[in-house]
Amino acid sequence: MYLRNAWPILTAAVKNRLKMDASSSNGYGLEYRGKGGAFLKNLFNGIDSEIFDDTPLTVDEVETICQRRLNSASLIDSSLVFGLSGNKTFLLSPPFIFMQGTAKFLAMPLKQEKNLELETESGIAPPSLAEYGSFMIKSYEILKIDYFNKFNPSSDLISVYLLGGRYDTEGLSNYLKFCNRVHFRAHKRVAYYMPADNSILAWTSSGGGTLIHELVHALVANDYPEAPQWLNEGLASLYEEVREDKPFNNYRLIFVQRALLEYKVCIKWIDLLESEKYSQADEMNYNMLCAYSRYFCKFIYDKYGKETLAKLYKQCRDDAVNTSTRQSEIIMQLTGKTEPELQGEWQQYILNEKVPAKWRGLVNEIEEDIGHEHKFIFIKSEIRTELKPEPKPVPAPEIKSPDSKKKMTK
Repeated sequence: MYLRNAWPILTAAVKNRLKMDASSSNGYGLEYRGKGGAFLKNLFNGIDSEIFDDTPLTVDEVETICQRRLNSASLIDSSLVFGLSGNKTFLLSPPFIFMQGTAKFLAMPLKQEKNLELETESGIAPPSLAEYGSFMIKSYEILKIDYFNKFNPSSDLISVYLLGGRYDTEGLSNYLKFCNRVHFRAHKRVAYYMPADNSILAWTSSGGGTLIHELVHALVANDYPEAPQWLNEGLASLYEEVREDKPFNNYRLIFVQRALLEYKVCIKWIDLLESEKYSQADEMNYNMLCAYSRYFCKFIYDKYGKETLAKLYKQCRDDAVNTSTRQSEIIMQLTGKTEPELQGEWQQYILNEKVPAKWRGLVNEIEEDIGHEHKFIFIKSEIRTELKPEPKPVPAPEIKSPDSKKKMTK
């Protein structure tokens, strides 16, 4: 997820060095926005407010972060790593360098899913840094073949800072202090990608799906720096929940499905392509846009195949005219459908999908949030489209038998 307005100060020279447009935000992050259930909400509510800092980074801070950027020519040893992470433990496996904070990892299953609450298993050892590295590298190898074939793994390294700790307020507090140490700021998020030093920072206790979400953001930034927000966020959230090598439904389905069921509304997919909607959205609106992005990508994946979604990404990346209009033309060309045909298929797809049992406990919470804010979300923001009612069946004309006709003529 993009972390909007969290890192807005970059010098022109730094932006140019990072190949970033001056209007872009310079941070992506999985920010907690009241969508993780009461468990996470209570954790964040228990954090001292002084830990959080919403002020922009100074120019000096940005330059310091940029100096942490590592590449294949960097002299990497335990002393350097200790200066970066506060711990000498690291694993160098280009294009990654994995570094472990001082907090130990929890004994939990390493799955490509997000944790709703604490998920530990007795009788198993905590994953090692090498196991976390193997877990992320395995996903990277698959994703690189499917999407990120222009990423040059021999250039800059992707620094991955992993902090363990208990999945409670104390563990969260230590993680946020770690964020302050590495990037001078802590926000309400459990993981993020920072382009300035090409790094991922994650609280591993929140689940393996969180790591892969941020991995995708890092790969997009290195492969397709100008990627539109819907595609960047759509792919990252698509691969945060995977079972048997296929994207699986998660809590984001609740947002888009309840909007259709309760208020008969859904964003037009062609409007979803407009990145400015992200920058103009409030928190609830932003949650909706991220959910729509995931489920538009998942719709393409499930309905038209992974190959079609991969072609969509690559054609958008390689096309010289990277506008929402051109993106919509590519989508219609690849699917062979018109705009209204795709809209109808997508809405029906959303209605047919099932919320997994793991996430059903969030239905009432999310439904309440949508009910409180739905007028702003769907009307003031002009991302409204009516779900057409099912046509009433037309009664078949009565067919009279030949005998009845004879009786009538007599």
